[in-house]
Amino acid sequence: MTASQFRGPLKVSARVITYNHGAFIRQALDSVLAQRVDFRSELVIGDDCSTDGTRDIILEYQRRHPERIRVLLSERRFGGRHNFVRTLQACQGEYVALLDGDDYWTSNDKLQSQVDFLDSRRDYAIVFHDALVVYEDGERGSHRYCEPDQQQTSSMIDLLRGNFIPACSTMFRRSGEKVPEWLHESLFGDWPLHILNARRGKIGYSNKVMGVYRIHGGGLSHSWTNEQYFAGTATILAHVRDEIDASYEPVLRGTLSRLWLDVFFPTDQLDHHLLAPAKMQAALEHWPSKFPLEGLQRRQLLAAACVRVARASISAGERLQAGAWLMRAMQYDYASVRRWGFWSLAAKACAGRRPAEWLRRGARHAVHVSKSRWDSR
Repeated sequence: MTASQFRGPLKVSARVITYNHGAFIRQALDSVLAQRVDFRSELVIGDDCSTDGTRDIILEYQRRHPERIRVLLSERRFGGRHNFVRTLQACQGEYVALLDGDDYWTSNDKLQSQVDFLDSRRDYAIVFHDALVVYEDGERGSHRYCEPDQQQTSSMIDLLRGNFIPACSTMFRRSGEKVPEWLHESLFGDWPLHILNARRGKIGYSNKVMGVYRIHGGGLSHSWTNEQYFAGTATILAHVRDEIDASYEPVLRGTLSRLWLDVFFPTDQLDHHLLAPAKMQAALEHWPSKFPLEGLQRRQLLAAACVRVARASISAGERLQAGAWLMRAMQYDYASVRRWGFWSLAAKACAGRRPAEWLRRGARHAVHVSKSRWDSR
C-alpha cells in the first residue's frame, strides 16, 4: 500500500533538497513515491531557485500528489546550507529520511525496513545503509560507498573521526530541537547533522545497497579546493566542540591532524621535488587557530609529515633525501616514528647499505632542513 492510503500520526518525512537537478529529479522523486509502507508519510521538497526546469518538474509532481508532497520554493538563491536547514525544519514526521535531488533509492522497501529497525530499537538514533557510487562522466566504474568492514553499530565518537554515512541512506529520529545557527553557514550539512543526532543514541547499519549516490560535474563538492575543504571541516569541528562534552577534544584534534596530512601531504599525489621547508611552513599556516597546535601534538604532526616525505622520496628513488627526512622525523618525535615502522622504512631506503651508515649520511644531508622556519617551536 502507498503512504497516502493511511491515517494516523505522520511517521516519516522524506526530505529532498535540490538545485538545478533537472536531469535527475524525476528519478529521485519516483524512488520516494514508489516506497511500499504500512504507515503515513510525506515528501518535503526544498528547491533553491533552480533555473533549469527543476522547479516546474517539482510542481508537476505536487499537482499529481497534493496529499503527499509539500514544496518549499525560493524567489532567489540562498545557498545549499540554507535550503538544507529550512527543508529539514519543515519536516513533521517522527523520522526523517534524507535524499538529494541528484540521488535516488533503489529499494522500494527502504523506508519500511528502516522504520522497522528504529521502532524496535529505541536506543538507536540513526540508521543507514550502503549505497552505490555512480560517476556520471563514466571515467570511473561504480563501487559501493561503505567499507567492507563497516560496523553494524557505531557511535558519535566514530563519526567524529570522519563521515562514513552516504547522504542518500540516512533515517533518524526527529528531535524537535532547533538546528544550530552555525549549520546555516557550514561547508556541508549532513556530517555535522549526523554528529548532533548521534548525541541521542547509537547508529545502525545495513550492508544492503538501497540507493545511488551520484557524482557529477554539477555537484557542490566539485567546486571546493583542498584548502577550502580543510578550513570548512575545521570550522565545523570547532562548532561541534561547543555542542559536545570536552572529553572528545583529543578525538577532534586527531581528526584534524589526519585531514591536514591527507590534504597537504597526500601519499598518492606527493611530489618530492616540491617538499621544501617552505611547503611545510605554508601547510602549517592553514592549521586552525581555534585548535592551538603546541607541544607534543605539534611535534607528532611534523614528524608524520616528514615520514610521508620520506616515503615519497623512497618511491622516487631519492634515498639520501629519504634519510634526511626520516632523521628529521625522529628529532621531532622519536617514540612515534618508532611506532610507525621506522626501521622498515630505513631498510627500504638504505638499499643494501647498513642502516646506521646510511642514516649518518642522511643526517648530514638534513642540515638545511633543521635551519628552516617551520622547525621553530
